Amino acid sequence: MKHIQQWLVVLGLALCCQQTLAFSLFDGVDFNLFGDDEDDEVVIWQSGPNQYFKLAPQADRNFGDSDHPVDINKSVIEVGLGLIKLKGSNADSFKSLRPVFDDQQIRAMATYIAQGLKSATAKQDIIFVMEKSKQKLLGLKTDSYFVAGRAFYKDGHLNIIMGDYQRERNRGYEAAYDPTNAGIVNYSFVHGSRSGKPESSFPFERSIENLPGVENKVLNGNIRRDWFVVDLTASAEAYAHREEMERQQELSRKRKELEEIFGQSLPQIANGNRAAPKMSPEERLTTLNELKTKGLVTEEEYETKRKQILEEL
Repeated sequence: MKHIQQWLVVLGLALCCQQTLAFSLFDGVDFNLFGDDEDDEVVIWQSGPNQYFKLAPQADRNFGDSDHPVDINKSVIEVGLGLIKLKGSNADSFKSLRPVFDDQQIRAMATYIAQGLKSATAKQDIIFVMEKSKQKLLGLKTDSYFVAGRAFYKDGHLNIIMGDYQRERNRGYEAAYDPTNAGIVNYSFVHGSRSGKPESSFPFERSIENLPGVENKVLNGNIRRDWFVVDLTASAEAYAHREEMERQQELSRKRKELEEIFGQSLPQIANGNRAAPKMSPEERLTTLNELKTKGLVTEEEYETKRKQILEEL
C-alpha cells in the first residue's frame, strides 16, 4: 500500500510538470488559426513574392474608417492616376510634367484597385508592390525597381500614399540568399503611412502639379508630398476637357495645312473660289507629300491635287 501511495505522488508530480511545461511551450502562441478577416491580408493579385495587390488592415486607426466597399469603374481610376504628375522646370507645358506612374503601372493599379475597393471593408486598405524593368548603359544593362504604396477611398476621393518608390533590386543580397536565382527572396516593403513623417524611399522634393481634381494631402498644415488625393469626378471632367482641347487644336492644325495646300481658305474652296496661292508650287508639293505620308489625304485626293499644282508650274 505504501508503494502505491509513492507511485501516485510521483504520477501527480509528473502530470503537474507536464501541464506546466505545456503552458510554458505554447505561452504567447495565437491558436486562432483562421484569424479575423479584417486582420488578415487578402490577395487580390500576386506574381511571385514581390509583386502583389492585397487587402490589408488599416495601420493608422486614428484617421477613421474609409468609405469601403465602393464600386468605381477602373477607367475612371485610370484617368485620375494618369493626372498625377510632378512639377517640372517647364511649367507651361502639360506634357513636360513628370508622371509618377507609367502607363503599365497605371493600368495595373486601376484594374486591381477597382477590384479591391469593391470588397474592402471600412478598416482595410489596398497595399501594392509593382516591379518595373529599366534599361541602363544605353540598353546594355537591364535592372529592375519596385514601387510600393497603399490606396483607399474616403470622403469621395481616392487616396494614394507612396512607400518605396523606384527602389532598386539588391542583386548582392539576392545572390547570397538565392544563388540559384529561384526567385525566393522575399523583400520587406514600405507601403506608406497616414501618420508620421513620409516613409517613401524616394525624395518627393516637388509637389504634384495642381491639375483639376488632383492635389497633395495637407496634414496638420504640412504638405505630404508622398500622399496624393484624387477627386475622380473632377479629374475625369478635366481629362475630357483637355482631350477636347487637343482635338480642336489638331483640327485647327489640319485646317491650316489644307489651306496652305489649296492656297485659299476652306470657305473659298467650298464655294469654288480660287485665290492666289500663299506657297510656291514646290512648297505645296512638299506639304502635299507630307499629308499623304501622315494619311491625311486619300490617294485620289493626292493625285488630283498634285496634278493641279503641276499645271501651275
